[in-house]
Amino acid sequence: MKLYATTIAVALLLATADAAVAPHPIEALFPLDAVRLDGGPLKAQQEQNRKYLLRLDPDKLLSRFRSEAGLEPKAKPYGGWEAPGRPDLAGHILGFYLSGASMMLEATGDEELKRRLLYIADELEAVQDAHGDGCAYAFTDGRKVFDEIASGKIVVTPRPKTEYASMINGRFEPVYTLNKVLLGLYRACVATGDEKVRRVFLRLSCWFGEKILDRLDDDQVKKMLDCEHGSLPESFADAYRMTGDTKYRRWARRLCHERILEPLSEGDRRKLDFHHANNEIPKFTAAERVYRITGEDWLHRAATNAMYAFMHDYAFANGGNAYDEHLFPTNAFESKFQRLAGPESCGSINMMRLAEALFEMEPSADKVDFYERLLFDHILSTHDPFKGLTVYHTPTRWGASRTYSREFDAMWCCTGTGFEAPGKYAQMIYTHSADGDGAAEGSPAVRINLFAPSTLYWKETGVRLCQETAFPYGETSCVKVEKIGGKAKFTVKIRRPFWAGDGFAVYVNGKTASVQQQDYASIAREREKSEQQQDYASIAREWKEGDRIDIEFPMSLRAEPLPGSRNYAAFFYGPVLLVGDLGSEGVDRSDYVPPLEAGDRTPSFVWSNKFGKRIPMASLPADALANPAAYLERTAVSPLAFSLKGTEIMLVPIFALHYSRYAMYWRLMGEEETRNYAAMLAAEAEYAKRAVDSVVPGDRDSESKHRMKESNSCRGENVYGGTYGWRGTERGGGFFSYRLETGGKPATLVARYRVCETGRRAFDVQVEGKTIFTEDLKDSGKRGFFFREMPIPPELTAGKKEVEVRFVPKDGNIAGGLFGLWLVRDGESRK
Repeated sequence: MKLYATTIAVALLLATADAAVAPHPIEALFPLDAVRLDGGPLKAQQEQNRKYLLRLDPDKLLSRFRSEAGLEPKAKPYGGWEAPGRPDLAGHILGFYLSGASMMLEATGDEELKRRLLYIADELEAVQDAHGDGCAYAFTDGRKVFDEIASGKIVVTPRPKTEYASMINGRFEPVYTLNKVLLGLYRACVATGDEKVRRVFLRLSCWFGEKILDRLDDDQVKKMLDCEHGSLPESFADAYRMTGDTKYRRWARRLCHERILEPLSEGDRRKLDFHHANNEIPKFTAAERVYRITGEDWLHRAATNAMYAFMHDYAFANGGNAYDEHLFPTNAFESKFQRLAGPESCGSINMMRLAEALFEMEPSADKVDFYERLLFDHILSTHDPFKGLTVYHTPTRWGASRTYSREFDAMWCCTGTGFEAPGKYAQMIYTHSADGDGAAEGSPAVRINLFAPSTLYWKETGVRLCQETAFPYGETSCVKVEKIGGKAKFTVKIRRPFWAGDGFAVYVNGKTASVQQQDYASIAREREKSEQQQDYASIAREWKEGDRIDIEFPMSLRAEPLPGSRNYAAFFYGPVLLVGDLGSEGVDRSDYVPPLEAGDRTPSFVWSNKFGKRIPMASLPADALANPAAYLERTAVSPLAFSLKGTEIMLVPIFALHYSRYAMYWRLMGEEETRNYAAMLAAEAEYAKRAVDSVVPGDRDSESKHRMKESNSCRGENVYGGTYGWRGTERGGGFFSYRLETGGKPATLVARYRVCETGRRAFDVQVEGKTIFTEDLKDSGKRGFFFREMPIPPELTAGKKEVEVRFVPKDGNIAGGLFGLWLVRDGESRK
């Protein structure tokens, strides 16, 4: 049955809904000011982020808000995405700053951040007064944009070959930008408790609800929602919970993007294939928040099914998802992981928000396992350790490196979510329930979800818990009970991670604890759960000051295959993703920060020639997947540093490696393939040693140097699961050619091809316009490459310093892919 509802039906539904029918969370997150980080990598990065937030100038963030309201700016705006041009997302960074500074205020108590938040509220109120109706925006001609939307003129332009749209009436994501400001203002309300902040937030919410939403019919709202809009319903759900005014609930429900939510509510997880990942993720968090104020269970099902799709169908080893920001079927991982634009930071940060929301309704260890992976293996690695600079994409390909934002002149969306994440690093360390969840009827309960040096101030019970641990560099944690007057009865629930194995143990005051294992099978009946779902160990007792809980969570090496493949694997020690340090030869730190390019304010993912050093992908026997300890050995450098046996490659935590090339996935081969691969590398080395000239297909610099010409051809970088670029023609004709030096002597041309090409691939190899060989590539059913030696007739090279080598497909065929090209003097070719 279709879930699309008319405005009248929605109004009737919401008119009958009240707090009595809204679902009540099982678990509660502690306020951020109830937990303090006491050390470790999370605390170190949180402190870097706090300093970064203080280096930013609120007047620069507010500059274009003032100018669009007819007020004199107090400073010039920041550059990058905050500057006029494309994309003009001016204002979104202020929203992110409000969220990040608010959470950092809660997490650290920094009074300067509070002063800034109140100052920004003052300035935004002046902007609202200048507009006269409560609106506030920063992008060019914002009034015109929103007036057009309110009038019903809504032209949404999808990007080619996708359902993702970022433009309304020719403007870049105006509603998304509004959502970021609303989210930031709400967080500032929570952090400061200030009445003016509250007034600015509600006034902006009412402006959009009354001046935009109430003037649109259902079809117009649906069309508007087809453009990226973040988690907009969430902001109105927040306003409803703050005020109890049902108009906010009505607006929140109208803004749920049913076209995306409905198929997921019915279990169609594959509906997400080819969608822009971070366009969709916030919609599910919003749906979960709206579910709590309307009681519509289908919204919760949609969010839950989406969560498990991202966990099991779309996640790379670091928990992140998508290539070039778009999702893809599981069987495409082999072709995607070797490309540049890997998981986006925004997507993982928003996945953490979705996990938090769903955990409150259905607390389970598998959600925390995934949350921990996102936190330590992705987000912690996306902040520069020196200035807190942020990372947009985390490439998964061999030999890749991360690109960091410019401090003041990038202002990407991932710069903004980078402002947000560190302030809430302690959010999921502890959670609590009011009734003990059955472990100790009538008594409160606290969960220890994550291991991090931290102190919990549990206000409701007067209890303080202090966790001391070296995690992730250590395999134990000690939780001390403090600040109890007399005794207190409550339950402590300790997550047993899936990676801890049978050695997991809990001791209370030095004695083995009598624990109750929590069973979540009843929760799991209506949805798919991880095969590795683990329980919580529960200890219900009367506690006194000085009690201690010791937790042992042994770690070991393990390997995880690339999704949809048994040919590549990533290595972990416990929960920690280990990546190979491939060094920074020929590169200095400044090369990792893309330069500003005139007219181009988007992140630069062009693979700089400085990073283009070809490092052959290391291969391991296939049994490394089941027995990684046979191929990795611990070093004395660090408890989390390992060496790959037989090589000089060191494996370290991804969060600890910066400004270096790295390897996330490793090739797995059987014995025959290992021999063939070694033989191929040896042949390549010999050809390279004897070549007069050579081309690296797919490499911009190499192809430019050899004056490549092409028609209807295509280039690839590190595809087909190897470290080799390629060049080929599209089906339907065309050609590509290079000019190679000959030395004026007879020579042999050597080409490298795959042994497993499919489709029609018959083509001529021509030198100086004469065909010297006709190739017809087939599929051998195996992986690997082979070399084709093609002697060049002497008359074609006689007296010439260079010749043109051209690849021309037969009618209806494709030429290539070509993975290497050498010109070797006769008598020096490999036989």
